[in-house]
Amino acid sequence: MVYSSLPKFIIQALSHRGIDQAAFLADIDVEPHELGSIEKSISLDKLSIIFERAIQVTQNPDISLYAARIAYTNILRLQLHMSTMCTSFREYLNLMPSTLKIFGDIGEVVVLRDSEENIKMVWEPLFPEKMKEDYYADFFLGLASLMVGSLCSRPIPVVSAVLSCPPTEESSIRHSIFGSKLFFSNESSYLNFDSEVLDYQLVKLEYGQENTPGHAVTRLFQSELINDPFLAQLRKVVVRQLPKGKINIDAIAADLGTSRRSLQRRLSDRNKKFSHVLSDIRSQLALRYLADLQLSISDVAFLLGYVDQGAFTKVFKVWYGKTPRAYRQCST
Repeated sequence: MVYSSLPKFIIQALSHRGIDQAAFLADIDVEPHELGSIEKSISLDKLSIIFERAIQVTQNPDISLYAARIAYTNILRLQLHMSTMCTSFREYLNLMPSTLKIFGDIGEVVVLRDSEENIKMVWEPLFPEKMKEDYYADFFLGLASLMVGSLCSRPIPVVSAVLSCPPTEESSIRHSIFGSKLFFSNESSYLNFDSEVLDYQLVKLEYGQENTPGHAVTRLFQSELINDPFLAQLRKVVVRQLPKGKINIDAIAADLGTSRRSLQRRLSDRNKKFSHVLSDIRSQLALRYLADLQLSISDVAFLLGYVDQGAFTKVFKVWYGKTPRAYRQCST
């Protein structure tokens, strides 16, 4: 399943190159309403058709990199919220595989420690047989390179890019995204970075300045944590784990370096249950994120670890008696 945001970025890239969107959609037999909402989805086969036809009409094999640039500008705010959850670039990279889930079940960009001096960022498609074409690796590695290059106060250059695609006559966009050291026609695609970047500090959003109900609730919640370092640490771990989805007490206990039983006992000593703590954190974070009008409702659902906007909307109505969209409209 591929969410409609990804093909919409491809079509935006075509529009920037003078291609009529309506004519293009008609040509590939896609109705505009199929891409009308971020909750809409298309098949992987249809996405491949969109990519291939886009390359044909533009006669540009690098069109996926232009789409990656557009995607980057659209999800940058979401990435800033994710970087704010982390203390270093190392922690952010642990969330990298989760980031691509906002496009659907497609694959992951996995970070590997290649040596003491080098880390490798590898594109791993979920369906290798259906995703052999170069444009998939180009899009997702291009997007990953742009994201990591903007989230630290210090620049994070790509040391070298090893790509499965053949060299092209005009590679300016590849050089602008991947740097000057490019290797082509490899069996797989990956990016190399200097391992010293792992400890770089991340750019963070400043919370708590806005005079909104969401921030007021968050400040009250944080005041409780000041008096209990254990709850404060638990909250940090939960917030950081949420975008991975399918959050559970075992994963949180492992992140805290303790056992499930020990975590349950420490919560019981405070008359708390993990499920209630998780719900409290999500409900209060929801107000914080909804106060940021640059985040879509789907972005908020993703940051809170829900599989889709519908699941988030359902539980939000239980918390606050109205939908996230209605709450946001009332608050603004």
